[in-house]
Amino acid sequence: MDSPSIVFSTAYPINSYRSGYLRAISGLDGHELWTASRLIHRAGSLAAGDIDGDGAIEIIAVRPGSTITTLQSTGLIAFEHTGEVKW
Repeated sequence: MDSPSIVFSTAYPINSYRSGYLRAISGLDGHELWTASRLIHRAGSLAAGDIDGDGAIEIIAVRPGSTITTLQSTGLIAFEHTGEVKW
């Protein structure tokens, strides 16, 4: 059985109003699993699910700089369960 993970966004120190990093910690003991290398919009909601049928959970976030009016053209970024960018 896989151990649970907790995925969340944190503020980027220089531009904490909008940008941040996607991070994952162990649900068993709280140790850091990974920090994604790409910034996300820290106020945007996150979604998680197996979007490609490979049996692993992917995480969808909002790109920094996106707004409701620009979301369709600039807006989402997908991460693998390892924190690597999927698309």
